[in-house]
Amino acid sequence: MPKNCQDCGKPSKWPLARGRCRTCYPKHVRWLKEAGTFRKLTVRPAAERVLARVVPAHGGCVVWTGSTVSGYGQIREAGVHKQAHRVVYEALVGPIPAGMELDHLCHSRSKDCRAADDCPHRRCVNPAHLEPVTRQENNRRSTSFSALNMAKTHCSMGHEYTEENTYYPPSGRRTCRQCRRARVAEARKRKAVPKEEPTHCRNGHPRNEANAYVDSKGARDCRECRREAQRRYKQRKRDA
Repeated sequence: MPKNCQDCGKPSKWPLARGRCRTCYPKHVRWLKEAGTFRKLTVRPAAERVLARVVPAHGGCVVWTGSTVSGYGQIREAGVHKQAHRVVYEALVGPIPAGMELDHLCHSRSKDCRAADDCPHRRCVNPAHLEPVTRQENNRRSTSFSALNMAKTHCSMGHEYTEENTYYPPSGRRTCRQCRRARVAEARKRKAVPKEEPTHCRNGHPRNEANAYVDSKGARDCRECRREAQRRYKQRKRDA
């Protein structure tokens, strides 16, 4: 509902700035600057703003109640969007080492919680529940599909993933060496078997020298199929 400006008294459909419309507010600021009484609005530190919007939760978690992106709390500081739990950790504990991520220990201890955007532990900003780890370790502790695959000790054929039986290709995906040798041996066996030359074309005409046609590009074709295609083409021309 429109409100009236306290200077001109006119209703304004836009939000008022300190009780004044968009026309009167610049005049008011200019008058304050000339009088020497203008004071800029002070912005509280990001960590202080985060702690003002948290509530305690089950298991000792301190949950952020503001906006989230992919389930993690987000706050703006100096024009940059930052994650709420990282802001609180840097303010209360210290800087996060380069190349490290913060692992939510409350999520790692909860085995029935999936790594999804609606995970309640992603909004936790309690520094006691955060630990700097590498990305690989953070993924290993989670319950994602890649973490479940990393926890497997045997491949789908029952071979154990030992140091001697594990191969890492350039893609980095773990592979069983025994299964890889079996696949390579099977592929070599298939290549060693000579392919039999077909005796008939796909329409059942015999493949021999009398019925073979080689075009200008060197492609081999069936003469009978070629004649039938020409007859069909001429028939369509006559019907048209």
